[in-house]
Amino acid sequence: MALAACSDTDTTSGPTAADLQGSFNLVDIDGAPITGSATLEIEGARLGGQGPCNVYGADNMAEWPAVDLGPIAVTRRACIDMTGEAIFLNALEQVDKVELGADGLTLSGPDHVMRFSPA
Repeated sequence: MALAACSDTDTTSGPTAADLQGSFNLVDIDGAPITGSATLEIEGARLGGQGPCNVYGADNMAEWPAVDLGPIAVTRRACIDMTGEAIFLNALEQVDKVELGADGLTLSGPDHVMRFSPA
């Protein structure tokens, strides 16, 4: 049937929630590694993981690939060096889009680019 060839889906719009679902490891922020390591897990509209010090989580209030994070919940563990944690959370708070490529996932915003590799 001819209708099977028609589609309202825009394949150039970027990854969907199903495409993004999974676990990732932070590679760098703005091209530089940070103190400590961090993970990212995406499940539906929810993202979270282990920051350089604390566990974090937030909901994406937008439709992927747009990102509009609600409040980021963070545990309050005290760590010896909080530098990486501060850089990570500051970058995460301002991301506004996600891209998925062969080498992993990129979260970016006006001031920062966060690159993640598949876990």
